[in-house]
Amino acid sequence: MKALITALGLALLFFAPVAAAPTAAELQTMLDTAREEAGAPGMALAVWTDGRVAAEVVSGERAAKTGIAVEKGDPWHLGSNTKAMTAVLAARLMEQGRLERDLTIGEALGGIAPDMNPAYGDITFAELFTHRSGLPANGGMGLLLGQKGTDESRDARADRIEYAQTVLAKEPSEQGAFLYSNAGYIVAAAMIEETLDADYDTLMREEVFGPLGLDSAGFGPPGSMDEIDTPRGHKKRLVFFGGPSPAAPDSTADNPPATSPAGRAHMNLADYLTFVGDQMACGRGAESRLISAESCDWLQTPNGDYAMGWGVSNDGRLSHAGSNTMWFVRVYAWPEKDFAIVAAANDGRIDEISPVVADLLDAAAESYGVTAD
Repeated sequence: MKALITALGLALLFFAPVAAAPTAAELQTMLDTAREEAGAPGMALAVWTDGRVAAEVVSGERAAKTGIAVEKGDPWHLGSNTKAMTAVLAARLMEQGRLERDLTIGEALGGIAPDMNPAYGDITFAELFTHRSGLPANGGMGLLLGQKGTDESRDARADRIEYAQTVLAKEPSEQGAFLYSNAGYIVAAAMIEETLDADYDTLMREEVFGPLGLDSAGFGPPGSMDEIDTPRGHKKRLVFFGGPSPAAPDSTADNPPATSPAGRAHMNLADYLTFVGDQMACGRGAESRLISAESCDWLQTPNGDYAMGWGVSNDGRLSHAGSNTMWFVRVYAWPEKDFAIVAAANDGRIDEISPVVADLLDAAAESYGVTAD
């Protein structure tokens, strides 16, 4: 991949300062090279520019050693990239007057969490969405195993109440300091559900997926048990040889349904970039289909280098990555340039996949004349 980046850098010397868009064949070569280097069963790469999805290429198999190819339009598990969607949902509900921005955990959940540590009482959405609430990263293995199941077999809203009760009874870490917390987003969703008496999944479909026309969106591992009709996540084998092993979309292929607000959305890359494109639009003050520029400023202004569901770089680039240990998706987005690029793999071996995907995104963005600070 490093050699690929060097070659692309030399090629760009022959272009004007803003490079011509690469061909589909050039993007395909980048993706094939990255997938081979990472050893991932399947990967996809998609680009948004000038208000639309400009390119999508795919490589490899939906499930390892099956010969069933990844196709354009296949859905991918987004993992923690879901967090920005949860924050947007909250902002949209606030604009509708259904939710207060300064609502506290104590006000929303005090009645159902009698053992809540008093330190959490005054925490608001802002602290939860920027990972500065003092809540732990996760609820613990016992809670995870106890709530394991599929979206059909579990009552996710009831499970989120139990989840909130458990984590809110714990001693906080240093409040105000950054600690990446899935628990914070799950507690935020419980606050929304208790305030509106509505479940998170339904609200997301009505207020985010629906208005943007994200028809491929859902929660949990995509696909059916009966056939390999979409990419499947892959587990790391417990033996040295053999490579990643495909996981059928059952209760073992994802985190519990209660954790959806922190990282269980899936959709195809075109739909995901539609969401990212809308976020970029409001980020530069253009019209968004979901929220106002004022709400967008609230969401995307970082506390340190993290906003609400987005990492924010010095050059204004938004970025995030997500994995449930069986998938990996990373996105880069430059609102002022109306340019975003996303890569996905049906392989959650983060140590192997993450650096290759980062190099791939850097190289592909540079081929469009966009470089990171």
